[in-house]
Amino acid sequence: PREDVRASVAALRRAIALRPARYFDAHRGLVPNAVAQLTAKADWTEETVGRIDELISRGWGDRAIVKAVFGGEPRMSYLTFFDYSRRNFVVGVRATVIS
Repeated sequence: PREDVRASVAALRRAIALRPARYFDAHRGLVPNAVAQLTAKADWTEETVGRIDELISRGWGDRAIVKAVFGGEPRMSYLTFFDYSRRNFVVGVRATVIS
């Protein structure tokens, strides 16, 4: 919940501007087509934040937003006591809502 999702997107855009030849992901290792992959990640995140912003502006609660945007929480969220959860993504977006 402490992650600034908007700052993460800005950091991705700065990395994309550098036109990296290689991209290593902590979970997947070397990822082909670095710029395209980073751009897809930034675009998806921005679109998702936009959907969440819209629901926040309508007064929706975090649980309802998680269900509407992500289809709910995966089992892993429960196993980590929601440390790794989609709810934290929503909370992070809500913490940085731009008026």
